Amino acid sequence: MISIVIASNQPVVRAGLQALISKFPDYKIVGEAENFSDLKPLVSQFKPHILLLGLRFPGSSSVRVVRWVRLHSRRTSTIVLVEQDLDAYLATMIDAGAVGVLNSETPAETLELSISQ
Repeated sequence: MISIVIASNQPVVRAGLQALISKFPDYKIVGEAENFSDLKPLVSQFKPHILLLGLRFPGSSSVRVVRWVRLHSRRTSTIVLVEQDLDAYLATMIDAGAVGVLNSETPAETLELSISQ
């Protein structure tokens, strides 16, 4: 079972990801966060396999969040979700420790493959 935390300040995005991920039998959402203060205890407690992180995340920059997660849960792989051109963010997020960057036009199948790898 692959454990996942969804971190986005947008309720519609969190609900959409939850609905999509619930269709995959081998994935389990263990928590949701709308800001960095909510995210830290979830990562510390559950040490999820995957963190799906919205690019604009209240309480800290996404780069700082990715770095914090790498320090506090080595098991957690972060996939950053961007709404705009992902090329503008790809190098920065990968340098920070994210394992991938996906944009809002990513098909569900690609998201599923990204989580499983």
